Amino acid sequence: MRQLLREKKAISPVIATVILVAVAITVAIAVAYWMGNIAGTYTAQEKIEMPSSYAVYNETIDVWKVYIQLKNSGSRDATITNVFLNEIPLKDYEGNITLTVAGSVEDLLDISVPVPKGGEVELVLSINIGTEGCSSGTTVDIKINSAAGNKYPVMVKLP
Repeated sequence: MRQLLREKKAISPVIATVILVAVAITVAIAVAYWMGNIAGTYTAQEKIEMPSSYAVYNETIDVWKVYIQLKNSGSRDATITNVFLNEIPLKDYEGNITLTVAGSVEDLLDISVPVPKGGEVELVLSINIGTEGCSSGTTVDIKINSAAGNKYPVMVKLP
């Protein structure tokens, strides 16, 4: 029996070490890629910037038009779900305000304006003369809320 055990040969320690190191490196690389994909999924976020916002008075229809340009420079698409004027949701202004995006009027009870990553959208608020808190020369506070819960404020002076 001792004779049989002496004749068996095993892997040399050097080759065993090389195999062990190669397997450890392969597993480490696989785990790093997997964790990188998970981290990328959870860290993607919207980032709305407002490079331009201004108001003009339209004499023919007697309204202020407030133009707000939105740019999403984040790594995820954004959706605008609500707009506030002087801390009051637009839907509470009872027909004194309309919100237009790309030429179509938005339903103020269910605002849903997509802003794709890398994309731009222009919001146009039409504010009737005589709307509470809005008069010539005043600055209005506009807050834009996204579906992710972020708030983006902008101040615009009415002419």
